Amino acid sequence: MKQNIAYVFPNISTFNRNGRGGLHKRHEIAKTHGCNFVEVPADFIKNKTEVQLTGKELGSILSAHDVKEIYESGAPSENVKYILHTEPQLSRRNGKESSHTPQLQWHDEKWVHDFVNMVLAISKRFGIPPAGIEIHPGGKHNTCKDLVRSITTIRDKFERSFRVNPFIVLENRTGQFVSNGEQINDFWQTLLSENRELRQNVGVVLDIQQLFTVTKKDS
Repeated sequence: MKQNIAYVFPNISTFNRNGRGGLHKRHEIAKTHGCNFVEVPADFIKNKTEVQLTGKELGSILSAHDVKEIYESGAPSENVKYILHTEPQLSRRNGKESSHTPQLQWHDEKWVHDFVNMVLAISKRFGIPPAGIEIHPGGKHNTCKDLVRSITTIRDKFERSFRVNPFIVLENRTGQFVSNGEQINDFWQTLLSENRELRQNVGVVLDIQQLFTVTKKDS
């Protein structure tokens, strides 16, 4: 049986000097390695350079103006397939001065609105929509219903802006409310219960290392 395997060229530090770069160089290098997709960072303000470029505090959601300051514009082709890797809720440092861990707030509709506008702004900066968007669960103040509702919002807004619906994947994260197999199953069952049609375009990207960290020998 023929298998269709697609490779993703990961985000690497070379692309993120004095900003986050863009699609041109990523796509060029990805092609030489036979990769079908490129990963592009879409996290919040995460280091001293980005603080200086935007004037925003560490951990802030990007505005459309911020996006213009740290991403290169355009795409080499409308057929470029990229995946936005959104904020994973990591602790960030502004040099030695301060640190901050932004919180994912899928339960807060205003926060979700600002999050989606940021992701849309990045896509508009490139001029083409992403093939996919990777999101993360956040803390226990969020629920699986919050995630499903937010995923629906993301897809609806991309439909209105680009006339396309990118696939969306949830990554399990150590210390977040979806981190082991039972919790991944809870998310999936909630998705099927809340909006069964989403199963065609929503999934889980499994981080094996983090699953092992949480479950050890039961992984």
